[in-house]
Amino acid sequence: MNNRFTVFLKSKTEEEQMEILKNSLFHLLEAGKIKEAASLLTNEEFIEEKYKIQDAETFIDDIYNAYVIIKKHDENLTDAIASNLFKFFIKKLFDKDDELTPEVIHALLVYRKDSGFYDRILELSSDPKWVQDNIIPLNQEKFITIFQARLANVCRRKGNLDKAQKILQSCLQRLEKDENPDSLQLEEFSRIEYDLGYIHFLIGEAEIAIKYFDRSISHAQKADNIVGEWITRCIKMRCAFLYDLANDKEFEKTLKKAKNIFNKEAQSDPTAKRWLMNIASHLFEVTFYQNQKNGFSKHGYKTFFIKLVRVVIKILPKFGTVSKNVNDALIQFEFLNQDEWLKIFARENHFKPFEARIYMMKEQWSDAMSCFESYLPQTKQELEKFLERVGTDGRNIGYEGLSRDYLDYGKVFQKAGQPEKAKELWTLGLVCPVEHGNSPWHKKIRVLMDKQKTIGG
Repeated sequence: MNNRFTVFLKSKTEEEQMEILKNSLFHLLEAGKIKEAASLLTNEEFIEEKYKIQDAETFIDDIYNAYVIIKKHDENLTDAIASNLFKFFIKKLFDKDDELTPEVIHALLVYRKDSGFYDRILELSSDPKWVQDNIIPLNQEKFITIFQARLANVCRRKGNLDKAQKILQSCLQRLEKDENPDSLQLEEFSRIEYDLGYIHFLIGEAEIAIKYFDRSISHAQKADNIVGEWITRCIKMRCAFLYDLANDKEFEKTLKKAKNIFNKEAQSDPTAKRWLMNIASHLFEVTFYQNQKNGFSKHGYKTFFIKLVRVVIKILPKFGTVSKNVNDALIQFEFLNQDEWLKIFARENHFKPFEARIYMMKEQWSDAMSCFESYLPQTKQELEKFLERVGTDGRNIGYEGLSRDYLDYGKVFQKAGQPEKAKELWTLGLVCPVEHGNSPWHKKIRVLMDKQKTIGG
């Protein structure tokens, strides 16, 4: 069928070829011709030609959506699709394609609802037979390390930190054998050291994490990768902030400097554009901390209506009048609401924690309770089932630090004069596993529980 398709395509006009390459895949799927559609996706020339007429995001969207439909009908057809696409990705890397880079591929696939598609592709990088048959004959084996590092990133997101660390150390050792690394290899050093640092950050080893982050920053600078450098600077400072090695002002200063850099780079770098969303999230985090630290009281601050940003005014009916801290938080919250990437990839209930904390900042305890209750498991049994489910999800990164939500949920009940309910929720927070980034929040929960015990005694 593949050869017939190639001949058929070349017999058409350029305009007809464009239409076929864009839509033939889904015409076949709509007609129920699943095997024929799968056969197209294993045709190297079809994949190559389709990519030529589409941008990277549209190309990946089409392939992913077709994969999901094919998988529902016959999962046995998907292995060959993953294999062909991975060979295509390696070829683009070998050709130094500046649009379909490993970083872009990763960003476009790792957050998908069906993470199995990307998993299948990446697992091939650790399959010795597949590498021997498909990569070594083309002298492209050095590129395998790059995708193995992404496999480690996926493992880390799923909470499989031991496997992730083992893969990363193996990749690092392989890279270190080259005495004169090129720019691509320097970028990989930076990425691998970032992920190793992040693993130590997640399990509470902040000082080790910071050492890895510093190495990552150094390699990013050598590779002239300013976006990678400032992503790591942000996470390094967040790590230091959460583990009391830096203060909120230092964290905020780093975020604002990174925001200026990402704004400049966003036009040409999709990672920088996406990271503006993360900056907004972290600035919200800082603002909330400052509000709580300052002991905001609606009676102690002059409230006012937001007049600075028109889009923020739209959410005033929901949250009412606001203090300076809440104003800052609402601006970040509205930016997140408007973010195009989040509109596509945000997990269910992504915005609930932000809403709950805005209510906390306004001391609207009942609304905050309802908001937390709407998405957080309420019993140990429910929480354990929830954690088991998200542990198989490559988008699990969205649930890192879940203990923090139980920490704040408990604070709401404490403020509302219900200390026993607060203790019950804090106990649930301690159930959340350390390897999902809960170490700093476990510590804060224990401090509050000890304080409550002292007061109660």
